Amino acid sequence: MPPDPEELIDPDGEDEDDPWEAIREKGRLVGSLAWDSGGPGAGAGTVDVWFYRGGFYSDNDVEGYGPFRTFEEAANAVSLFHVNEATTAIWVDPEFSDRDMAALNEQATKLRRQHKEKWRRREG
Repeated sequence: MPPDPEELIDPDGEDEDDPWEAIREKGRLVGSLAWDSGGPGAGAGTVDVWFYRGGFYSDNDVEGYGPFRTFEEAANAVSLFHVNEATTAIWVDPEFSDRDMAALNEQATKLRRQHKEKWRRREG
């Protein structure tokens, strides 16, 4: 069973207003995926995994998730390891995952290159 969110986020009553502010300010960033769609108005952003007071939390541009007992659970909640043509970089603290980030980043680069070539052919 995951830790109780209230135990992890607010044991001393310090984080009552915005627990996510406390997680982002006091927690440890342990994983991040950056993305950029390249399209006008479509945007860019990150999904992140945090370690804070014994639990793992993850967030994206929409909402936050957690606490989770494991890094993998938090990573899965925001699809941290999902690579597509918008993925620009994935970083994970090696203390928390032994996945090959170089291979994932190479795959993302290849997908972005293929996507750009496909659009050039359509426009050309």
